[in-house]
Amino acid sequence: MRDFSDELIHLAGNLDDGTTSPSQAYDDLHAIAKDLQSEKNWADEYFRKWQSAQQSVHLTALRRGLAVSILLNVILLAVVVAIIGGR
Repeated sequence: MRDFSDELIHLAGNLDDGTTSPSQAYDDLHAIAKDLQSEKNWADEYFRKWQSAQQSVHLTALRRGLAVSILLNVILLAVVVAIIGGR
């Protein structure tokens, strides 16, 4: 991600020393604001994808745990049936 502070400091310096007109400074500031919004949108999208991936990993772990639990219950049921059927 870009560091916009240097651009803003440079813009303020140009405005102070008169090398940039107020209208040009406004246009430059508006362009920087649009770039900031674009960076924010990119970061938001990245975070949403990261969150989705984390949830997917969590669900996979839950499914694996459920499968192991079901397998153990089936084995336990088979043992119980074998014991009861053996009597």
